[in-house]
Amino acid sequence: MVLAFERLDVGDLGWIMSLAKRVAAGAATVRSVSFGPSPGAPLLSEPESEAARADCLLWETGGVSLMTETIAPYAFPVVLFGAGHIGTALVKVLATLPCHVRWIDGPDAVFPPADALAGIGNLAIEAAAAPADAVDTAPPQSYFVVMTHDHALDFVLAERILRRGDYAYFGMTGSHAKRVQFDHRLAAIGIDPAQVARMRCPIGVEGIIDKAPEVIAISVAAQLLQAVEANAAAQASPTY
Repeated sequence: MVLAFERLDVGDLGWIMSLAKRVAAGAATVRSVSFGPSPGAPLLSEPESEAARADCLLWETGGVSLMTETIAPYAFPVVLFGAGHIGTALVKVLATLPCHVRWIDGPDAVFPPADALAGIGNLAIEAAAAPADAVDTAPPQSYFVVMTHDHALDFVLAERILRRGDYAYFGMTGSHAKRVQFDHRLAAIGIDPAQVARMRCPIGVEGIIDKAPEVIAISVAAQLLQAVEANAAAQASPTY
């Protein structure tokens, strides 16, 4: 383990403010710091596209130590199934959050026109012949949200997601009766009860009874943020 210490003073405010603006805009940045006799101010630069994720490296070159730190905002991956009114409302809420949304439905689904989604830069839309295949191609620790109007598809999605097991969150719209029915059907095909218990159905934070799409969207977004924070806290906790 190598510990590197930096001393900051008022002269560093320039690059700190520049970095803060880039982070606020969602841009990844490489910060290069020299630990030589006359280090100078840190340099900020664009990372290579394939290296735009957080890391920190210490280099030795010509007798001088150089630290390169990639500072990359974390965008949690959301895989959303269902192009209905609730899905549309949720996409608009998620546009304000640090996430990337992959929005998927069948080939006959009607997604909103492009002008209705103008300005949403964290969104990829897919009209897929086999929507459930997107479960297998999603990255580990994805946040799955199922909001289709097809109970048969919902069940296929639930089975695929729960069999994967490496998801960060899985929520599905539906009543308590639907939850009970799915619990029995999933148990009948051998899904681990511990995985079934992780499924959030009904979806959204408790205590909100309004069924307007915008209200449900806010409730689901709040539950997603709760899951993001809980997962971050769990990863930060030391294990012995």
